[in-house]
Parts: sequence; C-alpha cells; structure tokens
Amino acid sequence: MCAFLRRRAVPVDSRVGHRGVALLLLLVLLMAIAQPMHAQEMQPDPVVTLMSAMSPEAKVGQLVLVSFPGTDVNATSPIAALIREYQIGGVLLRPSNGNFGGAGLTPAEVVSMTNQLQELAWESAQAEPGADESVLPVQAPYVPLFVAVEAEDHGVMPMAWISGTSPLPSPMAIGATWDTHLALASGTLVGREIAALGLNLYLGPDLDVLYTPRPGDPADLGTRVFGGVPFWVGELGRAY
Repeated sequence: MCAFLRRRAVPVDSRVGHRGVALLLLLVLLMAIAQPMHAQEMQPDPVVTLMSAMSPEAKVGQLVLVSFPGTDVNATSPIAALIREYQIGGVLLRPSNGNFGGAGLTPAEVVSMTNQLQELAWESAQAEPGADESVLPVQAPYVPLFVAVEAEDHGVMPMAWISGTSPLPSPMAIGATWDTHLALASGTLVGREIAALGLNLYLGPDLDVLYTPRPGDPADLGTRVFGGVPFWVGELGRAY
C-alpha cells in the first residue's frame, strides 16, 4: 500500500495572531487618516495689535494717571479735555480733591461719574478733527480708563465718603488679629464694592512696616499699615 503524506496544520499561538491583526489594523487606520500637515497660522497678540495702532503720543498718555478737582466730568470739564486730547490712561479719585463732594456721594452718583469718565474715553477714540484744528485729538484705539482710589487719603478711607458702603476695619485693626482669613474677607469685600461702583484700580493696601510708632508726627504711618513685623505684614497683605 502506498503511504500518503498528510498535511498537518501548524498551530499558531493565538496571542501572536491577535497581536499581528491589531498591528495591521492600526497601520491601515494610520494610513487612512494621514493628511498633509499645514503650518498653523499664528494668531496676532491682541496687545501687540493694539499698541501698533497707537501713535507715540497716545502710548505716552496711557502711562499717565491724573487727579483732578471736584466732581465735574462733563464734556467741557478740564478732565474731559485731558482724556480727549491726550488719551490719558486713567484718573485717581480722592476725597481731598473733592471728588466725592463736600459731604460724600451716593453709590448711584459714583456710578454715574465713573460711567461718564468711561464714555469720555470711548468718545475720544471715535473723535474726528473738527473745524478748530488748533488742537487735534490724539487718534488711538479705545482703551478703558483706569478709575482708581487709594486705600487711604490723608487718614481717610475713600469708601467712607460713599454712603451705603460697608464700614471697614483699618489695616492695623486687621493686623491685630493675626488672621489672614479676616484679611481675605476684608479685601474681598472692598474689591466687590469698588467694582460695583465702576472703580477698577485699588492702590493699596499699604505694605510699609511700622517699626517705631511716632504718634503726632506727620510722618507716622498710623493705622494704615498692618503692623511692625515684616513677615505678618507680607502675609496679611497677600491675603488682602
């Protein structure tokens, strides 16, 4: 009898087979989704774009923060002329300059003033030379004004001149607690209230260190600082 050779199936490790199939599928998928790479177009920096549209005069004006007397911010006021003609960067409101009136202002009156100031800045950016071209407005893109208040003005907190605002402890009173949570709560309250009034720059708190109190001396720091220990002045100031 003739012996017939039979072909036998060679067993293949199932794990190797599965791995090969997976690699093949991955290769097919990568080939299918491969697309030519295109360089992404860089978006211009908005600050650079804004600065490039400003004249040198307008750039200088943006560095200036000015104070002014009284509460008159109408279109013919001196402060309106500075905003319109020189594109100043902001204004500083001080009780000592009468910016909060002789007896203080209501929150609505402060909001009206800050809105008028911002409107002047907006209108100055839209201004076109008129018939009187002896003084031309500085042409520049619209940049909102900084409307600033100091933490203290000659021993008085500006917020004390605005009726309906919260009574606030002095920095020295906060410092006496050695509690950063109270400093945070006080600073948060100040930030919320000045923002609601249209004030967007707070010059404070004072981080001087009171090493030697000099009561009665005009140079004495008084209660406008957190204390005499540099570490705690820094910690409370950071929290505030």
